[in-house]
Amino acid sequence: MPPAVSEEYKEKKRKLILESALACFAEKGFQVATIDDIVKHSGMSKGAIYNYFKSKDDIYIELMNVNSNQSFDVLREKLERLPTAKERLAHFFEVFRSQVKVNPNWENTSRVHIEFWLSSVRNESTKDFMYNRYQMVYKKILTDIIQFGVDRGEFPTTIDVDFIGNVFWSTFDGICFYQCVMENDELYVRLVNQLERVINSLVTTVE
Repeated sequence: MPPAVSEEYKEKKRKLILESALACFAEKGFQVATIDDIVKHSGMSKGAIYNYFKSKDDIYIELMNVNSNQSFDVLREKLERLPTAKERLAHFFEVFRSQVKVNPNWENTSRVHIEFWLSSVRNESTKDFMYNRYQMVYKKILTDIIQFGVDRGEFPTTIDVDFIGNVFWSTFDGICFYQCVMENDELYVRLVNQLERVINSLVTTVE
């Protein structure tokens, strides 16, 4: 009978797979990187990796869940401690503005995310997962701030909260794409500053 494997051991192996996958995806790109690359980087066998994940897509989805869930949980906790929607919105933008300075892996992670997002349209289940995650995680953290401001009377009740969330993320994704290609930190900050002005104008506009 094989020896029992502890949960701590399993978690350590899962973490090793995810770290190796991110390194391979960042180096070669999500499409080009293979399970064999992850095997070589991690030192684990292919069979061992498949014991934890069904496919390369599953590895990336878990990687995204772990990284973004942690960062968004920290952000939400901070936002909830701020008393006004305007303070929350200002902090929200400061977090995104500072990524190029405080997060050394930000550009590599963004490149992989953009590539995976584009490739997901070819797989219906992955496409649905990414769309739902966009709606319930990414967009929601901003629309919750804006709705908080509407409920408190800081922002007009006539504004289209969902539309503003879409404006932010479609624009910010474009900024991220540009930064991943051009690697111009100064311009990145200027673009985020301009986007902040646009969003502030939208949340104070009475239709």
